[in-house]
Amino acid sequence: MDSRRLMARTAVVGACIVVVGASAVPAAFGQADGARQALRTGRYDVAVEAFTRLTRSGQGYPEADRGLVSTLLLVGRYADAQQAARRAIDGNPGSAEMHVSLGLALVRQGIREDARVAFETAIAGGAADAPRAVLELGNLAWDRGDREAAYERYGELVRIYNADTSLRSTSLTAIGTGLARLGLRDPQRYRDALRVLDEAIALDPGDPEPRLQAGLLFLDRYQSGDATGELETVLAANPDHPDALLGMARRAYFDGSSEAMDLTLQALAINPSHADARVFLAILLLELGK
Repeated sequence: MDSRRLMARTAVVGACIVVVGASAVPAAFGQADGARQALRTGRYDVAVEAFTRLTRSGQGYPEADRGLVSTLLLVGRYADAQQAARRAIDGNPGSAEMHVSLGLALVRQGIREDARVAFETAIAGGAADAPRAVLELGNLAWDRGDREAAYERYGELVRIYNADTSLRSTSLTAIGTGLARLGLRDPQRYRDALRVLDEAIALDPGDPEPRLQAGLLFLDRYQSGDATGELETVLAANPDHPDALLGMARRAYFDGSSEAMDLTLQALAINPSHADARVFLAILLLELGK
């Protein structure tokens, strides 16, 4: 993962953009684009309605279905997200493309064994977002205390990166996030993580996820200023992004600012089921003697 490798990948991206720009635009593209923009700007009700309309019409699979599940997850409607993912899977039984979305919904509800099966199904079926499944399997191992199994999964992401020069932004984000975890054992991986996340941002500047992960990485590295820059960029596009709000709350706590409580409550107002936000709120309340 040296600089020459990343430069070569950037050149490929430039070539791909030209090809896409010259191709025909599907009729459903405008609707899907509008739904995606609603999600990215925090108009979650609009996004749910638009993605639902697309999925019911059978258009835009699997991207519209993924968009619907992603929106429902952001606002804490985890059971609804699970149902939406299962409907998409039932309607496309020969496809593995929605199993990562199903796994994410199951994880949020603590149904971890079923989530593991969903992620493994996505990998075995060659789903486009299989790198995210590898990341999530690593996270499941990490959460149950099996660090070696987790590091092995995160290491798989390095091999995926080096073997494929046509990865999408979402896959690069997953790889960058896994590299950040590897940084706990090998600090050099932090630099690699940021470079891969930068690559993801370059591929899809409107996607908040790689910037969010970069901000959280900086926060974990106690680089408050850099974290603030990334998280504020996410919130400038979507002031109601619960994960970015929680990240800013953590940054405020780190800096000794009284804004930490208000930001955490803002995140919970958008997603009352946000487990990390609830844990962080409990920490703040304990410190206040409540």
